[in-house]
Amino acid sequence: MDINSRTGVFLMVICLLLYSGFSNATIETYSKRFGLDGFIANFASDISVPVATSTLSFEGNPSGTNIRNFEEINGFQLYEHIPDVGFMVADDYDTTGGNNYLGLNDPGNFNQFIAGDVFDIYFRPNLLFPNRTTFGIGMDFITSDPLFDGDIKLRITTNSGYETRDISTANETILPDGGFAYWFGLTSSDEAFNQVRIDFDPLAVGTFLFGVDNITSVRSFTTPEPSTLLLMSIGLLFGFMGRFVSRKNSKRSA
Repeated sequence: MDINSRTGVFLMVICLLLYSGFSNATIETYSKRFGLDGFIANFASDISVPVATSTLSFEGNPSGTNIRNFEEINGFQLYEHIPDVGFMVADDYDTTGGNNYLGLNDPGNFNQFIAGDVFDIYFRPNLLFPNRTTFGIGMDFITSDPLFDGDIKLRITTNSGYETRDISTANETILPDGGFAYWFGLTSSDEAFNQVRIDFDPLAVGTFLFGVDNITSVRSFTTPEPSTLLLMSIGLLFGFMGRFVSRKNSKRSA
């Protein structure tokens, strides 16, 4: 490999290293909504770019509406791990606002999640907002029985790996039908979220049913950055140009 080709490969590697993130996210947790509101105000002033919230309340679809895995809904994509059981908009129990919330198409369990279920929420830029990034999330957990700290776990995935946090039950709300609601939020000021997994401790006491409502994300709309494909293309282009120049010089010297 001649010097020009090596230069192209070297530049491609450097581009990839510059694109990849090395920082570990600093995760903050909140059991009350005003904690998330304070983060939004401080975060917007720190990064000096537009920051907005987006809430998925499920009121826009009638109860019984099925939601496919990875279907785009208000900037969120959901993935259910249980085979043959899909997401569904449900209204079997009271919730914190409106009538609907996120449940499962599972009449045997009253269209609710049960302890042991696992599902993911993805935050992916789309064609309309290719530079959108998510730095926070909050949601209501609607349950038929009281929760204990750690019954439900949220695993946050960023570019540098993942961390797990137990939801706090410090802020408990009793609903009109006797159920319970727990709001919980997570933020990171230094690394964007790619995914949040809602997982349940297999050692949780008893079998509780629950739904999820008012999924709120905190998003910034930053200046678009070069994609990995573009950076690789730049490196490959330098390599190709190096080989072309090398061959041309070889022909002239011959």
